Formats: sequence, C-alpha cells, structure tokens
Amino acid sequence: MCLHLTAAQDTVQYQLPQVVVSSSKFSLSPIEMNRSVTVIDSASINNAAPLSIDEALQMFTTTELHRRGALGVQTDIGIRGSTFSQQAILLNGIRINDPQTAHHNFDIPIPMSSVKQIEIVRGPSSSHFGPDAFGGTINIVTAHETPSTTFELSGGQFGYYSGSGLYGFSYNQLHSSTTVQYEKSDGYRYDTEFENVTATTSNSVMLPDASFHLLLGYVKKNFGAFDFYSPGKNNPSHEKTETIFSGMGTEFSVNDWDITVHSTYRHHYDDFIYIITNPSYSHNQHNTNVYTVDGNGLHSFTSSLLLKTSAEANLDNINSTKLGIHTRKSLALSAVTRWNPVTPLSIDAGLRFDIRSDYENQVHPIISAGYFLNEENKIFVSVGTSFRAPSYTDLYYSDPSTVGNPNLKPEKGTSYEAGISSFPHPALVLQFSGFLRHQDNLIDFVLHQPNGKYYAVNFTALDVKGVEFQSTWSNSSSRAHWFKQFFAGYTFLESIVDTKGALKTRYSLTHPKHQLNGAATFEVPSDMMITFGGSYAHRSDYDDQTNFDVTVTKKIEMVEMIVKAMNVFNSSYEEIPGIPLPGRWIIGKIRWTIL
Repeated sequence: MCLHLTAAQDTVQYQLPQVVVSSSKFSLSPIEMNRSVTVIDSASINNAAPLSIDEALQMFTTTELHRRGALGVQTDIGIRGSTFSQQAILLNGIRINDPQTAHHNFDIPIPMSSVKQIEIVRGPSSSHFGPDAFGGTINIVTAHETPSTTFELSGGQFGYYSGSGLYGFSYNQLHSSTTVQYEKSDGYRYDTEFENVTATTSNSVMLPDASFHLLLGYVKKNFGAFDFYSPGKNNPSHEKTETIFSGMGTEFSVNDWDITVHSTYRHHYDDFIYIITNPSYSHNQHNTNVYTVDGNGLHSFTSSLLLKTSAEANLDNINSTKLGIHTRKSLALSAVTRWNPVTPLSIDAGLRFDIRSDYENQVHPIISAGYFLNEENKIFVSVGTSFRAPSYTDLYYSDPSTVGNPNLKPEKGTSYEAGISSFPHPALVLQFSGFLRHQDNLIDFVLHQPNGKYYAVNFTALDVKGVEFQSTWSNSSSRAHWFKQFFAGYTFLESIVDTKGALKTRYSLTHPKHQLNGAATFEVPSDMMITFGGSYAHRSDYDDQTNFDVTVTKKIEMVEMIVKAMNVFNSSYEEIPGIPLPGRWIIGKIRWTIL
C-alpha cells in the first residue's frame, strides 16, 4: 500500500516521487519520511547496471563497505560508524540477519536482476525490527511479477562468466516471476576464485478481498577465502555457504483494519576450511535455522492519525562442529503511529517490547517529527534506542587466537538526529543531517597483550558523531534530457571511546573519518548511456582508498549491450587492511528481453 497523507500533500504542491519506502512501516514516500533515507530506485539500477548489491550501495549511498572478495562474494556493511553487526538487513521488509555471524548477512538469495529497489533508512530501528538496527536498515525489494522473458550472458577478465534467465507471466489473478543465475571466476589473485548459483521465484495471487504471496530463494557460494579472517597471515582458506529462504504472506481487511501476516524460514549452511593445504587443522561446519511468524494491523482513526500494531515470534538455532548446539526464542510486540496535528507537521512514534529467552527483555522507543517550512524545505528530528544481540560466534567461538564469551550482554544505544530535506525541483533532493549515537556494552574481540588472544567482551562505551550530506537528481523518465541521474554523498564521522587499555579491537573503530561517494549517468549520441561512479574514504590508521568505475550501455530494440570497467585506474586498495581487492576488471554483458 502506498500511503500519501493528506496533510503533507496539502503543503507540497508538486508531484511526489513514485518510489515508496516499504520498510518505513507505513510505506511512505521519501519526502514524507522524518528520517534520513536513500532509495536506489529501479531507474538507477537499470542505468548503472550494478553486478551486485554492494556495487549499487557503493555508487548511490554513503554506506561503508568492507569487502573481502569481489562481486558480492562476501561484504560487511557499516552505516554511520556502526560495526558490521549493527544494521538490520531486510528482504521485502522481512528481517534476514544471520544468527551465526553478520559476515553472512549478505548471503541474500536474490540475483541482482530480481532487485527492484534498495532502501537505506539511517539511525536506530530496533523499535521496528528488533535486534541489530543501530546504524540503520537496508531493505532489498524484489521486482514485481510482470510478464517478460530476459536472458543475460556476461564475460570478462579473470576468467569471469555468468548466465541468467528470467521468466515472468500472468494468468488471471496469478502472477509469477522466476530467475536463475550462475557465475564463476578464476579469481583476481591466488585463492580468490568463486562459483555462485542463485535462484528465486516470486508468486502472488490477487483476489478481490485478499492477496497471497510466496517468495522462495536459494544461493550457493563456493569461493577461495585467502586471509578472509586472518588478514596479512597468508593463509589459503576455502568457504562454501548455502542459503535457503522461503516467505509466505497474505493481506486482507477486517473491520477497517488492513491485516498482513507473514511466515518465513531461513536456513544457512557454512563450511569453512582455514588452511586448505592442511584441512584437518581447522574445518568447521555450521547449520543455522531461523523461523519467524509475524502479523501486522494498520488502522486509520482519522485522515491525520494512523496506527500500526505488530506481533512477532522468532526461533533460531545452530548445530555446529565449532559452536555447539543452541536454540534461542523471542516474542515481540510493537506499535507505531503517525499523527498530523497540523497541516505541515507530522509526528512518528514507535515502541517495541522484546521478550527474549537468552537475556533480559528489551523495550525500545523511537520518536521523530518533520515540519515543512515551505513547499521546498522540510526539517526533521528523531531520537530512538537500539540493541544488538550477540551472535553465536560472539558467544561460543574459540581457536588458538580467539575466545568467545557465553556471558555477553546485548549492546544498547541511543541515537539523536536533526536534519533538513530540500526539494527545489521535482527531480532534485538535497538532504543534510547531523547525528550522535551513544552506545554501551559494545561487543568486540579485544586484544590486551602483544601476541595474546582476542577475547569477546562487552568492551566499553562509545560515542559516534557526524554529519551527512547527499544530493540526488533523477530525470530518467524524461527522454528529452541528456542528464539522467546523479548522486553525491559525503559523511564525516568521529568516534570517542575509552579503550580501557586495549591494544587493538577487531571490528570497532574501523570506519572512515571522511567518505565521498558519487555516480552520474548521461545519455550520449547513438542512444548510449554512460555511468561514472566513484568513491573515496579516508581513515586515520591506513591509506586512503579511491576507486572509479565506468559503465556504458547501448540498447538496440530488445537487446542491450553493457560494458563495465571497475577500478578503471587500476588502483591498489583495501577496505579491510591486509585483504587486497581487485585491480582493473572489465566485464561485458548482453541482455535480451522478450516482452
């Protein structure tokens, strides 16, 4: 449901963007959000033709990427100085975080060709989605089931090739779309080869009084993992992961309440060999399962007052040769409201109560407000709390250099934000915000003595403050304009922490102090599109990172030809110290679409 509140429409006289933020609980447009938000829409994805979700994030957001391999093999994500474990990852609004370790959060069983848009909402969201939503949420939205048939073939350097097919059809009230993709590479250096298989099917039945949805996804990754978890030690490793996801849902109305019910299941298998020349030294296998059932009810009391209530039951477990056998359960109740007391003002408030089997119960509120100063400018403020549950790796992992801690407590934080959004033109959005996050019980693996072990502890308190600016121009629907789209984003971050005498931490305080990201798409003669993308990150403790990409697309009737040059200037760079990323990598693609 796309909800545009009357009060906001009375104030803003130009046409609102067509995209909506489905993870906002009320499916609001970006203009209506009282938070800092970025939406990578379908036009941006089509023009830039990213090969993976992390590539799209690099071009169109200021999200921090900590990649161990190429083309989405494994990516850690940070938002506003958060660790890789401190954001909620959603698929069509459903949380899919991995309970073993957040290193697997981006084992998403959806090929890039099935992604409609990506939504990033910054700041705390534990009041909406429970654990881990410190820095923000990332919601991957799949494409609608539309009648079409598409084939893609790709090939390039480092022995890369890929093939995929999509078939969608509609028959009366039934709509279905299925995609299968295979990709393989010999690797850009020793022990970085990979082979991936991804398949997904999305189906819906639309009846007069209800709708039913079924999403099934599978992804298998088989890859060399040179120094992935031991940077700089020159350990050839190998990892294989498999993810199965199923989600069923229905929507209907009862007595003026819009009801949504979901049931989801996620299975993840991880097989890791630490040293492939000596497999018996350390060979770990992990199986995790996550079962979730949730129900939501939305009611409009008046045209200016909305309420959404939710109940969620969750069970996750692990059966591991290294971490043991464990089960956790939780039950959550939440309520979110939106109120327009006067025409230009909107207030959002939310509260969630989590009952946990593994540690103390959690209560997390959030409140935000937005006020239109005029037709072009809106100010917003928000304050909210968040928490992160320790992963099974945090709790139970142990090896000669690392010791877990089964007595860890959840991280807790309070975040504050104030900003302004400006809409001087229907195609242009400017946003500036400042933020502060105070955090207690930070979980990390901490080293206290040289040549000692890293121990998992509730390390310390932490304050992260910063400012963000982003500018988005989108004019892809206009055939007359040569300047199709533009994104530029800048983030400044500063952390204040009492290290309590620790020599080193493994994951915290790795964020860049200054970060720039940008992308621009132009239409040039001969009906070609050129997209330039670039990123820059400055960290105090190691070299600056600069990366530039170029994508050229040419469409001739039903066939589209794409050439992508990544890291055009062949820069040497690392997003995790000790793990070099690829130099220049050129890939060509042919896409044939039959409507």
